[in-house]
Amino acid sequence: MSPLDGLSHVAVVSADLDRLARFYVEVFDATLRQVEELPTGRLGIVRLADGAGLNIFELAAGDLHVAGLPAMFARGHIDHVGLRARDAATFWALRDRLVAGGHSTGEVADFGPVLGLDFTDPDGMVCELNLVLDPSLSGGHAPVPAARPAPDDPSHDVSSRDRVARTPRSTP
Repeated sequence: MSPLDGLSHVAVVSADLDRLARFYVEVFDATLRQVEELPTGRLGIVRLADGAGLNIFELAAGDLHVAGLPAMFARGHIDHVGLRARDAATFWALRDRLVAGGHSTGEVADFGPVLGLDFTDPDGMVCELNLVLDPSLSGGHAPVPAARPAPDDPSHDVSSRDRVARTPRSTP
């Protein structure tokens, strides 16, 4: 068993700490815990979930690193961040918020044990919202389109901690 209990934070850079923090507060009901002045600029701590958050370092707008790069695997040492939804109902509600705000196309990918939705934050960083269907992460496969379950489908309210019996879809 791993001695770790999860990820505590991811540090990102931004030219506009207030705008980026507001995005995570408004879309994900996160909390801006503190903002402090550092010699390099401001630092904002955004709490996303128990013990997990974003450390947003505000740098000058002309700094090479403040703009997100759209091409996967050309984004630097950390390519993207995946945020785990608490449960299926929350995942689909957050998907709707991201689509309504123009941050996502709404296309959900089924990777087997995980559903994924790409979104782009106001700085252009492409991130992923995930619903973990099988915490063992077994049985992964290439992504295929995932359909939203009907409200009366038992998988609609599944906890992200419970395994869902599913049949992998084949691509058309």
